[in-house]
Amino acid sequence: MNHYGVLDWPGLVFGWINQGLVAVLPEPMALALWALFSAWMTMWVYRRFSNQEKLAALKPQVKAVQKKLSNYDGEFSGLKPLILENFKLSGRHILLALGPALLAGIPVLFVLVWVSNAFGVKMPEFGSPVQVTAVADEQAVAAERWQWRGIQAQAFDAPENGGYQWTIAWPEAETPATLVTPGGDLVVQLPPPRPSPILHPRQWWNALIAAPAKRPA
Repeated sequence: MNHYGVLDWPGLVFGWINQGLVAVLPEPMALALWALFSAWMTMWVYRRFSNQEKLAALKPQVKAVQKKLSNYDGEFSGLKPLILENFKLSGRHILLALGPALLAGIPVLFVLVWVSNAFGVKMPEFGSPVQVTAVADEQAVAAERWQWRGIQAQAFDAPENGGYQWTIAWPEAETPATLVTPGGDLVVQLPPPRPSPILHPRQWWNALIAAPAKRPA
């Protein structure tokens, strides 16, 4: 199963680099370095793909029109051309900056997706009590009829979200626990391939950002 979306692939490189960082630095400092890297990449991409010459040429024109507007003291008919010229120059400035600004956000997006998976969630310790909540899409397969295999589970209702909850002791990867429907269909297997607080069937947006431990639809 492919556990990566388009935005997840750069994280493979980030993870390899981060192994060296956390070997010599505490995690907060490593995160600070990734923040600095993201900021630097954002500025570099913007300057690389923006037309700085045209933007620089527009600035004095915009300031000149705005100065005329602030100093204008006459009839409204004479003010209208200045307002239109101000809108025209501002619109050109926005069009020149919009595309590069959107491109400049891509490095941050890549890093954020990777950071959320690498630092956001960790696997529980073996044997530690964990609450698992399941919410069925259809009443015909109500979650209270699902059963755990390979582990003892204490079940109780979760009326606040309409689901069903169990308290389990977190299993080892060598002896996974499975939650199945009355018909024997697999709902989830724990531990998942990677840490994730929520598991769900594949959605369209998983092509961009994959759920780290999604189950098959």
